[in-house]
Amino acid sequence: MDIKALIPGAERVIEMLGCWPSFHGAEVVSFSVARALPGQAPSTTANLFVHVRANHGEEIAAASGQGSHSALIELVMHDIEHLALYDFNEQNILDLIDFSQSGGTLIAVEIVSDWGVGGAVRCAHAEVGQILSLA
Repeated sequence: MDIKALIPGAERVIEMLGCWPSFHGAEVVSFSVARALPGQAPSTTANLFVHVRANHGEEIAAASGQGSHSALIELVMHDIEHLALYDFNEQNILDLIDFSQSGGTLIAVEIVSDWGVGGAVRCAHAEVGQILSLA
């Protein structure tokens, strides 16, 4: 799967970190969901903010040539058709976030927990929003 074709903005993450992360060891800082206002076309959007540390992913540290790098990455999912989220707590460490094509037109986002939050989203499209370098 070509992540840059599936997720607009992925190239900005790759440019900053040296590769697309698996998100192993990353921490979910925030997850919010909003619906359209009355009078607007119906839609639901979710924003997931993930703190990624290069020293938690060997592939990132190796690709970037850096010992330590940290970034806050916003993943935005539009026109949600399915959302399941569980166990959000004070420390939400991920095993991985997997993006794949689902049912031809939908994107499936699997949020696999190592400790704390996990879940799944199916949406019409997803993109990288804000990226903030923390190192």
